[in-house]
Amino acid sequence: ETIWCKVYVMSDGLPSDICKTLYIDLSDANGKTLRHIAAPVTKGSAKAQFDIPGGYKFNGIFVRAYTKWMLNFDSAFLYNKYIPVVQPDAGFTKAVEPAVKTVINFLPEGGDAIAGIPNKIAFKAVHYNGMPATVKGIILNSKAEQVTEINSLHDGMGYFIMLPVGGETYTAKWKDEQGNSFETVLPAIKPAGVNIEVKAAPGKKSFIIRRSPEVPPNLNHINIVATMQQQLVYMASVKLDVNPAAGGAIPIEELSSGIMQITLFDSNWVAFAARITFVDNDDYRFEPEVGFSALSADKRGKNILVISIPDKIESNLSVSVTDAGIGIDSSDNILSRLLLTGDLKGTVYKPGYYFFAKNDTVQQNLDLVMLTNGWRRIKWDNLMNGKMPVLKYPNDVNYLSFGGKVYGVSPTELRQGAMLMMIVDNKKDSLRQVMQSILDEQGNFGKP
Repeated sequence: ETIWCKVYVMSDGLPSDICKTLYIDLSDANGKTLRHIAAPVTKGSAKAQFDIPGGYKFNGIFVRAYTKWMLNFDSAFLYNKYIPVVQPDAGFTKAVEPAVKTVINFLPEGGDAIAGIPNKIAFKAVHYNGMPATVKGIILNSKAEQVTEINSLHDGMGYFIMLPVGGETYTAKWKDEQGNSFETVLPAIKPAGVNIEVKAAPGKKSFIIRRSPEVPPNLNHINIVATMQQQLVYMASVKLDVNPAAGGAIPIEELSSGIMQITLFDSNWVAFAARITFVDNDDYRFEPEVGFSALSADKRGKNILVISIPDKIESNLSVSVTDAGIGIDSSDNILSRLLLTGDLKGTVYKPGYYFFAKNDTVQQNLDLVMLTNGWRRIKWDNLMNGKMPVLKYPNDVNYLSFGGKVYGVSPTELRQGAMLMMIVDNKKDSLRQVMQSILDEQGNFGKP
């Protein structure tokens, strides 16, 4: 069968023309490249297709898509997808289960758990196969005294509030839905510091910044910076020398939907805490009118699909036609990839759920994703120290280009600007094209 794909190349929330070429690598389970595709990018989109080889023996194909410019930065943000392949007469092989069946990670809001102030601590539990685990348990201190309870709220994620004591250690005793018992030590408690709590409110993201009773002088004056699509959207200063807590609100009504990173800096502009939150202004959704002006179930019958879009909306659409018996895979979609998982490190289970409906429950569950997944588009330490990414790969400003060097031309002719005439002969469609280029003083033309 043929794998078809439509690609949207975005930057700052808009279709991008930074690079004119998109690359797609398709590989098998052993990492062997089946095909390397170079597709032209036009108005921020590209398309390609790939025929699964006859006799292909693996149960899936791995897809990686990227532009050359993206290779200059963190590879975690390249597009990756696993496409299952149904094999005829596939035998059943029982998988060998590892010794550790379920794991849980505890992640304090802002990055660190601070002694002496309330802390929201999120957690995420997954089985060995990556599926979310439903867990429940208790948190104990070093004296085996119960501090609080834990219960997963959605897809293995949840949170609890606790007031850590300096010098104390905490352990979680918990069980998964299969009744397996585990013990996990919580992250170490910092004796002093500052944390941030973020909550959603109509038209804004409210925040509270708290410090512990004793902090070094550089934490008495805090700078807060919020960015979206690597653009500054909010900046403020907070003084904590008199009052141990201060609050504020970031207006979001005029912002586009997407992930916002809120970072705290000390008085020396050293980043020490960060929190991501999702801005959902529902500006990405519209309902086109879809119908058939001609419909036939006959072999090679004529079908005409009509899609009506409001005049004020400029659109670039994807249409998928499948067997009705296959069903619809709603676990992931274009919205969840562009607005959510494309900016996150780690795996989000069924990200399409967070864009299926907009209500308080979905928004609360989406905030659990924000609390339990990494996001490091901006590395503040490098930026503050003037350390910029090493750009090894230039932009593909043209889809196709060629160049070379001509030998045997006298230096005099080269200094006078020798002209090279070329005939491009396409044998496939008998098309010939005459091109010309000026040679430089070394005999180079185009992009050697």
